[in-house]
Amino acid sequence: MAIHHQLRSSGDPYFAHETYRHLRTMLVALPVLLLLGLVGAAFAFGLDSIQGSISAYYLGPMRDVFVGCMVGIAVCLVAYRGEALEDYALNLAGFYALFVAFVPTQLAHSLAKLETEQERADVVTSLRVTVTAVLLVTAAFLVLEAKTGHWPYRELRKNTVTRWFFRISTVLAVAFLVLLVWRTVEGTTFDNVHLAAALLLVASMATAVASYAWPAPTGSLRPPTAGSRRRRESGSTGDGTGTYQWIFWLMVVGGIVIAVVAKLVFTSEYAVIIAELWELGLFVAFWLIQTIQKWEPPTAGELQQATEGATGGA
Repeated sequence: MAIHHQLRSSGDPYFAHETYRHLRTMLVALPVLLLLGLVGAAFAFGLDSIQGSISAYYLGPMRDVFVGCMVGIAVCLVAYRGEALEDYALNLAGFYALFVAFVPTQLAHSLAKLETEQERADVVTSLRVTVTAVLLVTAAFLVLEAKTGHWPYRELRKNTVTRWFFRISTVLAVAFLVLLVWRTVEGTTFDNVHLAAALLLVASMATAVASYAWPAPTGSLRPPTAGSRRRRESGSTGDGTGTYQWIFWLMVVGGIVIAVVAKLVFTSEYAVIIAELWELGLFVAFWLIQTIQKWEPPTAGELQQATEGATGGA
């Protein structure tokens, strides 16, 4: 229960919770900024400027907005602390988001538009330097996490569901690293790096949602929130997980169905961006609900009760 421990141990819990609020708010504001940028571009440059995917804006005049928002989202995802499953999933999501931001989609198409071989070589070299820098910083971050005791492995292995998630997600992360290193050494078009990062980003975000949708099976015991207190005071018997379960299934199944229907039934060239906006919108909805519910910190009694319950369950 990393975030709750931090709030209790802080010398100034007011500012600690204010920082926590601002961090959560930024993870709503940044995707909204990205969406407003896309809408603004459609008005400024015409409807013909709408791209087939969000990442395709990397190749146009909205590149700065796209890259800036994705890097900001990545930083917030990694900085946020939650329960073990949520924390690990969001750390992975932040890691993948960096490569969605830095490695362009359709790089071969972009390189072909450059006039000289030197220009093409400079673009590839800059990508190799960027990828190497991100991997070095990530390695340093992991060492620091391990030394400070924030590595979630010990908590994740206590539960069958989270243990399997840790194994599968780690295997996928290693496979992604192999692909990334291979493409970096090869130094041509970085094929499939952006696509793999985008798919794994969505999977990681959906896992974070699952930790709220099924808190008991995933070992994600949390102190009561303002939302749960309101439900209790109103006499409601629901635990509030139903909304998150809907969001999870809409992310996992809905995105695929929407992309397939848009592509095969309506033969739309915008199938990918429709699915991407669907996934992004659902995650923002999930995060906004959580931000509202967690706006007020748990009371001392509720925090103590949740801590004792988590300790007893472990």
